[in-house]
This record gives sequence, C-alpha cells and structure tokens, in this order.
Amino acid sequence: MSAGLARANIRAAHGCGPAYLEDEAFPAFQTLGLVLGGRWTEVAETILWRDCPEEWGLDFTSDRRFLRACGVAVATVPEDIAEKIKKHAEIREEQIVEWLELAHTQPGILRNRDDALKSLRFWSRHVLDGIFETHWRLADGWLSPTESQRGLQLRFDPLAMNMRMIFAERYLPKHPHLWRSE
Repeated sequence: MSAGLARANIRAAHGCGPAYLEDEAFPAFQTLGLVLGGRWTEVAETILWRDCPEEWGLDFTSDRRFLRACGVAVATVPEDIAEKIKKHAEIREEQIVEWLELAHTQPGILRNRDDALKSLRFWSRHVLDGIFETHWRLADGWLSPTESQRGLQLRFDPLAMNMRMIFAERYLPKHPHLWRSE
C-alpha cells in the first residue's frame, strides 16, 4: 500500500477495481445499489465508466453494452442533434480563414493553416463531446430536450468522449479528426 493512501474498503468486482470510500458516503452508495457486501455491483460498473479511474485500466469501448449503445445512437439520432453534429463536424474554409485572420491580430505570434486546422479540430471534438455529455446516456440513448435540461452534465466525461469517437467513426467517416487520436 502506498504511503498516505487509505486501505480499500470496497473490493474489486464486475470490472471495477478496489476503492476506498469514506464511512459517511458508504450508506449512500449502498442505497443506490452500487456497493453490496463490500463489493462493487454490476450496476456500479457502467456508472463508474464515467469516472474511468486510470488505476483500474478499464477499456469499456469493446464491451457489448457500449457497442450496442453506439449502434442505437447511430440508428436513432434525432434530427436536431444530427444538425448540431454535422454543423460542428465539418471544418469549412471560411472558418480557417477567419481563424488565421484572428491569429494574425496578435503581434509576434506566427500561425499557419496547420495551426488553424489543429485548433478547429480540437474545438470540433470538444463541442461534439459536449453534445454527448448533455444529450446522450448509455442506458437511455438520446435524451429528449426536457430530459437534456434536467440531466446532470459531466464535463470531460470519459464515457461520452469515447462514445463520440466510436459514434463518429460510424456516423461521420469522412471526418477522421473526430474519431482518430491525434
């Protein structure tokens, strides 16, 4: 055990690694059905995908539940979401020109077309991650506008970010910046 780390009081189970949970939080996790008998439950697994602790070495992107959810997401994209996705997936020439014009207003900083593309691709991925964080859930698929407003949005959610990549590879194959690691 590393110095300064508390001993795990939740044992590994269902793809989740060992963890330590403060005593006052334990009853809440039990009530939510995440911990039973000092072990993670099956329900906890997909919830913890959203945290994706590096120490556990999780790779849920090949899990049948994740892949099934991706297939459903591709097949059932609501029209308004499809428009948002396509709007932010495509990087147009006028965006590159505008980016370069803005960059050249900063004295002493030289920027080129490659810099513009790199930045615009980053923001394209970021916006699409936000769409998945807000409008999509593993168990529910695409949320209605009302559900999206009520839902809890987790910024930089590993589950949403990975779904964006797998989804984009199928739905937007002409936009590899959305699904290939750079």
